[in-house]
Amino acid sequence: MSCWEVLGLTRDADTRTIKRQYAVLLKQHRPDEDPSGFQRLREAYEHALEWHRFDAAADSPQPVPVDIVQPATHEADTRGEQAQALIAGATASDLANRYRQAMDSDCADAFEALLLQRCLISADPAFSEWAVTHLHWLSPWQREAPICLPEYRLGVLLEQMFTHVEQRLVGLLDQQQVEAFKAALTELNHTEWLKPLARHARINDLLARTLLASRFWSEALFDTLCAQQAWSDKELENPCPEPEWSQLQARNALERFKAHTFAQASLDSRDAQCRAARLLFGDMPLQQRQRFARRFGEPDWNACRTLSETLLNQFPSLCALTPGGDPYFWRDWERATRPWPMFVALLGMAAGWAVRDQQVTDHTLMETLGMAPTWAFLITIPALMILAIWRPATDGYGEIDDRLAPLSRWLSFRRPSPLFIREILPCWLLGALIWVILGPYAFIGYGVSLQALGIAQRLFGRRG
Repeated sequence: MSCWEVLGLTRDADTRTIKRQYAVLLKQHRPDEDPSGFQRLREAYEHALEWHRFDAAADSPQPVPVDIVQPATHEADTRGEQAQALIAGATASDLANRYRQAMDSDCADAFEALLLQRCLISADPAFSEWAVTHLHWLSPWQREAPICLPEYRLGVLLEQMFTHVEQRLVGLLDQQQVEAFKAALTELNHTEWLKPLARHARINDLLARTLLASRFWSEALFDTLCAQQAWSDKELENPCPEPEWSQLQARNALERFKAHTFAQASLDSRDAQCRAARLLFGDMPLQQRQRFARRFGEPDWNACRTLSETLLNQFPSLCALTPGGDPYFWRDWERATRPWPMFVALLGMAAGWAVRDQQVTDHTLMETLGMAPTWAFLITIPALMILAIWRPATDGYGEIDDRLAPLSRWLSFRRPSPLFIREILPCWLLGALIWVILGPYAFIGYGVSLQALGIAQRLFGRRG
């Protein structure tokens, strides 16, 4: 089968017809889909051009290399001037039209040479993108004619293209345009000049470095990128290079934890984890944070310990976001919320009861002293029941407690003063129960003990 039969042309076809027919058939025999058909088509195309060069009355002009300044003939000089005129006022939007004019004027090679020069000196990446996409400078297997452009300049152009890609991706991340970044990523994966494995690997490296360098982070974007680029520990050869892959995983875990914790901190919930997150990361001044902590119970403090330990051991960079940069800033506050004064005051209650018992009964002192701890133990049971019911029931009265703070300062010597509804009322409710069961002496002993503990804490203890 002759070259003309492969091309479907007659022997009198001119160069332009041969090139156009080759471009049409190239779409049917792509090198990646039909290698043998492409090879046969390519050989027929080259033979037809060679036949035409020797058989035609006038030789077809050869492609003009970029570095040639002085054309060899007057005809070539004319084509160079035509190409120069087309390039002179060209914009990215009308390059396609001007290239068609260059082909019609048979000065396409000179036009490409000048366009390459323009791409290398122009700050507008649109010129390079159009040329690389439509003229296939960086994917020569798709061209309809041999390339006659300097390889070193094409190498410079390739570096410029990677720079343009990086600048575009960085700009989208800085503007937090997640969907636009995903669209750009999809476009890159379908770009022909990035198909070679070496360039694809370089894109993976560029993407990894871009994500790590950006202050903005999107977990959804990272998941999409991993899916599209096949980044995974499950792959035998992870396309994402090291150590960037490990750093990306660590940052994704950090950002996921941060987003989850800050979401919890924004909730006005009674859940212990949410309250712990709000105490450590909530948007409130230290004094308000301290008042908020006064309503904490044991589950809340356990959640605080767990969260602070996680921050210190796994995500130390987030410690700077806590008050004073210390994830355990709340330690002293925990002690101030414990109801131990109520139970210590039961010893004073027992002493008051013992005094009264010695006055009104014929019990010996040893008998009275033996029964006093029993009464203290028995009163502990309703005290625990009162706390178990009272504290959860009054958890939503924080604002009222804040407004009653002046009254609390008058009723207790402790500093900071206890919350009126949450802490003072259950103490005096227990005191009323003591009065009813054991009498006024026991009540007086209980009340005096509470105030004495408050004075001692104020004089000698650390402020909670």
